[in-house]
Amino acid sequence: MVFPTFRMPEGRVSQIVSPLRLRRWQKSFYNFQLTVICLFVTFLVLRSFLGAGKYGTPKQDLEEIRNHLIPHRDGSTRTMMQLTATKLEASSAVEGDVNPRSLLEEEFDSVEYFDPAKVHHTLGERITDWDERRAAVLNSADNTEGSNQPHGKRRILMVSGSQPKPCDNPKGDYFILKNLKNKVDYCRLHNIDIFYNTAQLDMKMSGFWSKLPLLRALMLSHPEVEWFWWMDSDAFFTDMKFQLPLDSYENYNMVVHGWYDMIYEKKSWVGLNTGSFLIRNCQWSLDLLDAWAPYGPVGKPREAAGQLFAKYLDGRRKFESDDQSALIYLLLSQKDKWSEKTYLEHSYFLHGYWVILVENFEKMMEKYHPGLGDERWPFVTHFVGCKPCHGSSGDYAADRCAKQMERAFNFADNQVLEAYGYVHPSLETESVEKVQVEREAIDTRHTNLRVEAGFDVRIPSVKELGQFMTRLIVEEWAPEGRNMSFYFKVKTETVTGEISSTIADDTNPWWSLMRKAVSKFNATLSPQRANGASDSRFVRMRGVSALEIIPIQNVPFLIHSHNEVMNGYEFLKGIAVITEIVKEYGSYSGSRVKHTSSVNYNVGILPSRLIIKLGWITVQTA
Repeated sequence: MVFPTFRMPEGRVSQIVSPLRLRRWQKSFYNFQLTVICLFVTFLVLRSFLGAGKYGTPKQDLEEIRNHLIPHRDGSTRTMMQLTATKLEASSAVEGDVNPRSLLEEEFDSVEYFDPAKVHHTLGERITDWDERRAAVLNSADNTEGSNQPHGKRRILMVSGSQPKPCDNPKGDYFILKNLKNKVDYCRLHNIDIFYNTAQLDMKMSGFWSKLPLLRALMLSHPEVEWFWWMDSDAFFTDMKFQLPLDSYENYNMVVHGWYDMIYEKKSWVGLNTGSFLIRNCQWSLDLLDAWAPYGPVGKPREAAGQLFAKYLDGRRKFESDDQSALIYLLLSQKDKWSEKTYLEHSYFLHGYWVILVENFEKMMEKYHPGLGDERWPFVTHFVGCKPCHGSSGDYAADRCAKQMERAFNFADNQVLEAYGYVHPSLETESVEKVQVEREAIDTRHTNLRVEAGFDVRIPSVKELGQFMTRLIVEEWAPEGRNMSFYFKVKTETVTGEISSTIADDTNPWWSLMRKAVSKFNATLSPQRANGASDSRFVRMRGVSALEIIPIQNVPFLIHSHNEVMNGYEFLKGIAVITEIVKEYGSYSGSRVKHTSSVNYNVGILPSRLIIKLGWITVQTA
């Protein structure tokens, strides 16, 4: 670049200014020329490096540079997979899909686009028979894994991920690695598979929305998995012993931390949190992902959805859409379709807000123990608002987030290292020290240690209940992974070595006589199992059917934990009932056969008394 110059005759110049001042002017002018040249070269480098200039006007060039250099703050307080993709890729054309570029056009109609009856963006080819296809795979001869793990536990796949590029913050990759180690530890302890992703599967679904196409792809690729467990890269397990109560979710397809009143009554945009949730592998879930996805594509859809959520949800500001707000919006606007199968969990911390937890870790260690999962010892501590990969671009100071993430990791890591004789002496440091124990060290490589404990468990003589008890012990009390075994030692047997149980129907004449007696008082018999019967054990051992009656009106079976005082009228009424039963038994002239039922189980089931509700009296059979 050439800049114009001029020179005045020295004689004339010297008449106007002094030679010294003239030299200063010339030096300043030369410096100005050099500055302009440097600025121009810098501008060219920025255009080349950042991709500016593609729109063709200086105004748009400057806007493009500004968007790259200034950190974007969307107002959201959650960190998902922070991916920095800014381009749209052409996706495979499917029926009903639109050109991705049209999503950026000025004539974008948000009302038409978000109409549930129309499909404008999908995660792939529409599938309507996934339950049947999945069942066929699970039932096929080639399927050797099935949908359950050993001991009948549901197969779970933990899913998480982070951006495909190195973090802007030098410490960001360090914390991502620690978070991954934390997840691997928990999954190893609980026999859960893990899938960690760093690939951007759909460029239109960046940021918070990256999880949707990933979960869909995993569902279709792993029909043997029953539950997929998404967990953000800024969420740490802090209770390494707590296990998901999957039996509680038998009738649900999605489990997310949230509160019913905050969503359906207050319409709060923080009524639930999608940083940690479970979703079942089924057709319902695929339909939910398809209904969820239209609010996520970058450009006009994401901007318009953000405006929609700001109007519809309480407390939400006008920033671009996020997956959490979109899910709440679906639960509210299409409640009949999605609410029934969505479980809002808050009995334990599937998501725990770090700000209210991390300062209390030391107090928790003093008063409580792992395995609780709630506010006493949180299952998951989620660092919402912290963006370790981007440093100061989060809602909290980077130093504060880094310090508390280190503490949360060490809090959980202690629960892992203790098994090997080490702990962090302080949650503030990454160093470890040996645990000081009073007993002598035992070399378990050459010593076969065996510890045996016995429990007196009394349950009714019901085969199904015995099977349930066995499964409960296998899955929760003595799983194979803990190198534990168990057996039942039956305390109550008949003289023939069988388990005896009183028959409570008309095949037992003693039952029929009792029913006849109490019917004279306008009462009916209704069998109900009890958990006591230590006295009846001795009668059962002789194989003799025994009936025990407590003829007192409306007495709850609380095993002496209630006030047993009664008025005289009720007491005398009970005597009348007993008198009538004695008359019936005394006049009986039929067979004196012992009416007991004997059932042989693979495991012993301790017998118990039988509670009979008589409306205003209670009869117990043994």
